Amino acid sequence: MHLYLNIQDINNCINNILDTFSGDPTYLSGLLEIYAYCLIPNHFHLLARVRESTTPVRFRHICSTREEESHKPDRCKITQHFSNFFNCYTKSINRQEHRSGSLFERPFKRKLIDTQEYLKMIILYIHLNPVHHGLTENFESYRWSSYPILIGDQPTKLPHEAIYEIFDGKDRFIEDHKYAKLNYLEIAQYILE
Repeated sequence: MHLYLNIQDINNCINNILDTFSGDPTYLSGLLEIYAYCLIPNHFHLLARVRESTTPVRFRHICSTREEESHKPDRCKITQHFSNFFNCYTKSINRQEHRSGSLFERPFKRKLIDTQEYLKMIILYIHLNPVHHGLTENFESYRWSSYPILIGDQPTKLPHEAIYEIFDGKDRFIEDHKYAKLNYLEIAQYILE
């Protein structure tokens, strides 16, 4: 079985995300199975698999739920899942912050991960993003990234073992990130091709 099947690299621009964001995005685990993330002041990267289930109970008071028509192609269903997610999140933040209007730029970008190598590279790229944007020199402790959570020992909803398996273990996961920091331009070029 390939670990990368149906995993999406999702990114979008957002206004003041670090001001409105509280905690790590694993609370979205009812909608998405999250593998990696990084939040930058004006955009985010999220590596996730869309769950097959309907909108979780905790989001139903915010979002109107509508069953998707079974004749829609899978691509439309996935796009609709993400659209519902972004709408729900915007409504929640707008309610919490007493604001109105769009939180995200449209359309969001996503790419289906098609190889194990690309999956590994996108995880490295996501975790090194704050260094690339000059927010920190130490990606290991950037609090708006999944990296410190993945190497930590505290319980989380991120699938640690599945991610370590992609890198042939936790030690190699850490080693590859340190090497990637020194070779970020090569990784960025690989991802952006």
